Amino acid sequence: MKKTRISEGSSEDSFEGGTCVGGVGEVVSGLRAGDDMQVLQGLSQLSADLAMAHEETLASLPLDSLIHSLVHCLTIDSVPDIPLYAIISITNIIDSVPSVIGLLVSAGAVSLLNSKLMNFEFVDMAEHSIKCLEKISYENAPVILKEGAFESMTMTLEFFELETQKKIMTVGCNIAKSLSELSSFKEHVASVIPTFAGMLGFRGQDYIAQNERVLEFFMLLSESLVRVAENESDPLGVLFEVVSHQEIQTNLIQLISNAPSLLPKALKLFYVLCKYSVSMCNCFLAQRGTEIISDTLSGNSQSSNMVEALNLLDAILPGSTQHEKLRNFHANYIQTICQMILPRIISIYEHFIDKSAKNTVLSILEKLLAISPSEVTTQYVVPQSFSNFLAELLSSHDLRTTKLGLEIVKQLYEKVPKQVSTNLVREGVVSRIRDLKRSEVAKTLQKERRLMPEFNLRHLIGREDPRMLEELMMSLRRVGGEDQGDWQQITQLSKELLKKHRQFESTHALKVAKELKKLSQKLKHDSEEITEAWSELAEILQKEHVSSFELANSKLAESAWNWFTKAPKFECLFKRLDYFLKVFSQVDSEGKTLLSKLVSLLLGSSRFIQNLAPNRNVRSKVRLNFVYSPSEPINCQEFQLRHSFFSQVSRFALTLNPSVTFESLKSQLLNVKTKEDLQVFKNSFRHPEGLFRRLEEEEVVMPRQRRQSDAPTNLEVVMLVGGQEVSNSVLELGEETIVNFKFAVRKNQESQFLSGKSFYENILKESSKVGLDPKEKVYPYLRLVKFLYLLNHLLPNLTSTKSVLFNFVFENSNCEKVPESAFKSAKISGLLSKQLQEFPPNLPVWLRNLSRHCGFLFSYKLKAEMIQSTGFGGHFMDRMMRGGRVKQKVRVQRENILKCALQVVGDSRLLKQGVLEVEYENEVGTGLGPTLEFYTLISKEVRKLSIWRPDTQNGLFPCPYKVSCPKTLDYFTFLGKFVGKALTDKRYVDLPFSPAWWKLVLKKPVTLGDVAYVDTQLHKTLLELQEVINRKNYITQNYRKSQRTQLLSQLTFEGAQIEDLCLSFTLPGYDSVPLKKTKETVTLENLEEYLKLVVEHTLLQVPQAQAFRKGLETLFPSNLLETFLEEEIEDFICGGSHEKWDLETLKAQVVPAHGYTHTSQTYLDLLRVLSEFSKEEQRSFLQFVTGAPRLPLGGFEALNPKLTVVRKEPSMQGHHPDEYLPSVMTCQNYLKLPEYSTSEVLKKNVTYAIQEGHQAFHLS
Repeated sequence: MKKTRISEGSSEDSFEGGTCVGGVGEVVSGLRAGDDMQVLQGLSQLSADLAMAHEETLASLPLDSLIHSLVHCLTIDSVPDIPLYAIISITNIIDSVPSVIGLLVSAGAVSLLNSKLMNFEFVDMAEHSIKCLEKISYENAPVILKEGAFESMTMTLEFFELETQKKIMTVGCNIAKSLSELSSFKEHVASVIPTFAGMLGFRGQDYIAQNERVLEFFMLLSESLVRVAENESDPLGVLFEVVSHQEIQTNLIQLISNAPSLLPKALKLFYVLCKYSVSMCNCFLAQRGTEIISDTLSGNSQSSNMVEALNLLDAILPGSTQHEKLRNFHANYIQTICQMILPRIISIYEHFIDKSAKNTVLSILEKLLAISPSEVTTQYVVPQSFSNFLAELLSSHDLRTTKLGLEIVKQLYEKVPKQVSTNLVREGVVSRIRDLKRSEVAKTLQKERRLMPEFNLRHLIGREDPRMLEELMMSLRRVGGEDQGDWQQITQLSKELLKKHRQFESTHALKVAKELKKLSQKLKHDSEEITEAWSELAEILQKEHVSSFELANSKLAESAWNWFTKAPKFECLFKRLDYFLKVFSQVDSEGKTLLSKLVSLLLGSSRFIQNLAPNRNVRSKVRLNFVYSPSEPINCQEFQLRHSFFSQVSRFALTLNPSVTFESLKSQLLNVKTKEDLQVFKNSFRHPEGLFRRLEEEEVVMPRQRRQSDAPTNLEVVMLVGGQEVSNSVLELGEETIVNFKFAVRKNQESQFLSGKSFYENILKESSKVGLDPKEKVYPYLRLVKFLYLLNHLLPNLTSTKSVLFNFVFENSNCEKVPESAFKSAKISGLLSKQLQEFPPNLPVWLRNLSRHCGFLFSYKLKAEMIQSTGFGGHFMDRMMRGGRVKQKVRVQRENILKCALQVVGDSRLLKQGVLEVEYENEVGTGLGPTLEFYTLISKEVRKLSIWRPDTQNGLFPCPYKVSCPKTLDYFTFLGKFVGKALTDKRYVDLPFSPAWWKLVLKKPVTLGDVAYVDTQLHKTLLELQEVINRKNYITQNYRKSQRTQLLSQLTFEGAQIEDLCLSFTLPGYDSVPLKKTKETVTLENLEEYLKLVVEHTLLQVPQAQAFRKGLETLFPSNLLETFLEEEIEDFICGGSHEKWDLETLKAQVVPAHGYTHTSQTYLDLLRVLSEFSKEEQRSFLQFVTGAPRLPLGGFEALNPKLTVVRKEPSMQGHHPDEYLPSVMTCQNYLKLPEYSTSEVLKKNVTYAIQEGHQAFHLS
């Protein structure tokens, strides 16, 4: 059918604003005039004015008369442009003043608009009518339905363009949502269903948006039909009278096969249809239904898709009251679904954080157990793992979870009682059920608060729809009310289960639990150095499976802690430790040490972690109200300056991320002494504005003096929330919190050298810090795990005859370290991983603190991901990490690179306001590549400075402060800021610091063993001297005075008496650094003092560490690094150093393109050459191609963009590719490689290029 357009080229978008809106009376009079041309002119001007008018202007006009006049114009057919401009004007009015819809409806506008739909001669009038009806449908869809407009526009749907078709479907969705009577469906909707059902099928990518609207239409329609036909046995029967189940099923399967993005909405529609239609349910199962669910639940499906698939499965499975569905549920479906779900039901449950999703999984499990035959249950239910799983469920404080857990236990007792009864006792399920039968325990269970569904309140108030009002009131009652019978159901069900259990109870189930309790009592009351309890426990671990409940119920973790920490004499603790290591260094039949088995058992207690709620808080900010609350005055000028200022200010407010790192707040607040300082403090937590900065040659100068606000201070900030002092870790805050703060004298918390008793006491102190409240059930187990972890980490030195740590001769030096992986908790790691996926900025406080104090529980990769994805714990850089950060461009001189860097880092605006981007003078390169090289070049220059010890085998460590250059502290402050900037910009620096250095930065104690990370030869010598000291102490403590003299005279160092070594109290390697004020020679008597002073003067370079930490914390909270082991920090800051370069990895990650394929010989030759590179050649290659000498976290896979190899053609005719070197585009990680004739030529040219070609950025 031919379609024409009215007034081609003129629409409402082409009008210029006029003045008609100001004189509505004249406009109305003109519209009612008899002259059609006068009416047309007025409408044309009015439509243009309305398009430009403000909402406030239109709302103040007498719209009643205007609307009636415009509706009257719709009746004028003599001049087609008149109704067209009238429709445009009406649409513009609705856009600004939606309340006029009621006036339009009462004036009969819908009927008139409907009449325009059937006039096929003027397509633009029909399109504008549909646009107007779409807007009306949001507020008054039933009128559109009643007038037949929906049927009219559906009949003409294929004549319109896609955008107009979408509007028709939107009208359909609004009608489906508002459907209130079954008769309305039969009279006005049923006839269009076949048309819409046909559009469910996939018709190409251009129609995806249309498919999405149709899916929404059917979903809303089905929900409305269920609502209006709630008393019908088959509420969706009227729908399937006009369209078959098979057609819907076939179209939906075709759709999701070709458009995976529509899977969530398709699953939602399947859910509604299958839940309320038995026939649709059977049709779904018969036609690939289980396959769809299985595919969605497997692989790398998004959690949201998995939730929809689980909801669908839950709807399909019959419950105990659905006899009809149960009767029609074929046995082969049960077998298929059980095979698909039961073997992985626990992993599916643990995949989710959201409680409602977890409960859906439990509902599915309960239904499957109820309908499956006993032989199927026996086949797929593993008693031990299921019992452990049920113990976790029943330990929950959630009422619905507990109820579902009890229902599952009931089904197990019905189907496989003999197989599960013993395990249910051993895993603590029966014990928990005994608790739940008591009403006082059941009443403590919490009912999950369900959110109200969304309601269109304006629609509700305007129409006074009694059905919708009733639904709203029911929702309010569900949200606010408490079902008093719930806890009674819990107690009653518990009693029934205990009665059932007694029929299958076995005394053998309590055997291990009783033995563990006896051992626990022995440990608790045994004051001897050696106890049989550990040997007996070792024997049990070798012969029996011990459950987490049995361990927890025995209180063994608490008794063991007391045994390790309390003794009449401190030496007794060392002997106990020695005996413990002797027992648990034994190896079982599987080749594992008993220590690793004990750790695994203790980690099993992490199931109690499930009771600590994940954080689903999506608040983007909190408001802190700071109140200055000084206590005692401090007699120093630094205090007086701050006290005077804050006494006048008294209080101020700050808005920031809800998970706050208080260390950054405290360190920055310490710099505030004036109004300007306070404003800088506030601004550092806001989004900065960008600026471009060019560094001219005369600007590149070394900062000559420290700003006053950066000067060192002896003060610290103390903050209190609710009267409780907050630590530097993260604290859970409400939306608005009062923080009282004051100034106090800084406590000396820098690193110290510890040995002997003081070191063991520090281990016990650190073990007690796990990041959880000591009242939590899991606390004693994690405390003991951390204690064992710290001991295991120190085992090489701990069991040495030289006894580096405790000055005690351990007899059991054959105890091997347990692998670090044995201390990783899969369950807690799973919680953290899921939290990062679903709510990354809002980790719960307990999980943040646990990762900080017990980082050994998590993999390095997971910890790095946590720090990066949570925006550095609420630090001010968090804002910049999440938002679109501006680029701060600087131009530097390659020949003065370090001076330029000092200037850049000294500029707080460049440092804090956006991502640094570097370019070099007289070079054309810019972007990521030159920036990465900038960090690498600065790293290289810094390593040349005379501030390091010469032995860098184990990383960079400062030389003694007394022999450093005058600007040492300035350099270390610069270094801290430089590293902090790299971390916040997600760059890497080539500065592999010694692990001992990070101990100083993080204020951790150091030991003689740490000297190995600083000077390997000195460490070896000190160990030998320590052995002499240990033998001397042993003789002194164990021999009579008459025997001591002779034995002590026989003590030698490499055959010489200590006095004959001619050692003086100066630092080895630095004769100008005295260890004591008086000059003394080292003797056997003062050897221990000498060794202690050497270690302290070697390791405790505190001034440099303070300066570095201060620079770092201007950008990055140093306490976040506590999450890592000292050895892991290097990878976090410098990039991966242990990545694979084998052929398989390179083939998977290096992309051939533009001239090369995966089978190209030159590409394969390159990969082979790369796989044979040495470590240094690997660094040079990465520096050449990417600008950085190391790969990011995740290796080649994490490179963004991917490393890509493209063919480079000779630039001059007649030249051979062998005559050309490879070139690069570092910003894109692009390697342009000529097609060399042989692999030998390739290796030669690539090696030359990476050695010589990374010194400048020119056109490649």
